[in-house]
Amino acid sequence: MARAIAVVNQKGGVGKTTTVLNLGAALAGRNRRVLLLDLDPQECLTGALKVPSPEDGRSMHEVLTAGLDITQTLREVPGSTLFSSLTLVPAGPDLAEAEVRLIGEAGGQMVLREAIEGLARRYDYILIDCPPSLSVLTLNALVAAREVLIPVQCEYFALRRLPAMLRTVEKVRKRINRNLAVLGVLPTMFAHTLHSREALDFILKTMREQTVHVFAAIPRTVKLQDGAAGGMPILELARESDAASAYSALAKEIDA
Repeated sequence: MARAIAVVNQKGGVGKTTTVLNLGAALAGRNRRVLLLDLDPQECLTGALKVPSPEDGRSMHEVLTAGLDITQTLREVPGSTLFSSLTLVPAGPDLAEAEVRLIGEAGGQMVLREAIEGLARRYDYILIDCPPSLSVLTLNALVAAREVLIPVQCEYFALRRLPAMLRTVEKVRKRINRNLAVLGVLPTMFAHTLHSREALDFILKTMREQTVHVFAAIPRTVKLQDGAAGGMPILELARESDAASAYSALAKEIDA
């Protein structure tokens, strides 16, 4: 049975797409069947995986607005044997328009859940890359998912919205998706500076008080951005790096 995990934070630039890319690759490297859903109209995940922006109507837009069978949208991720069990549903250039249509549609927040129901036995993991907002697209992800992973950059401005994000997840759990649970908070972009260490300490203290699990921090490195720009996860670009080890450890812990 597939574990659907929404990677969510309403703040941009905290490492959501980087986490989906590298966690997905790390899980695929553990021989798990992984489906990635690019639910961000900015198409960051689609671009990071070097999958061309779809022009043939096979994207998340059509899944959400036209009821297209999601299996008709699957794209193989090119270029690596590591990706042999990794597939993607790309965002598409019209995904932003889907937000407008779903807002005015009865049950619009349930569309993604219905779309992935038939995939439960086909994949081990479904990772959903969400937009940096609490939009109807993000709500679809929270309704469809069983778990939420919240990347948080290790700096104070990024921490300000974390309590609100947790409250949103709890509201969705109580009102719409009773199976939803917080998988944990993932500190990202950790640097060996006083500010970064203090931010990490704050995350640990605050989440401990709320009994929310905190995963080991992902270190800051330019190689993560280089990998995304080149269509390669850190496990391929710099396998011996601390960041590669951190994402491997994250996949191992989640997959335990």
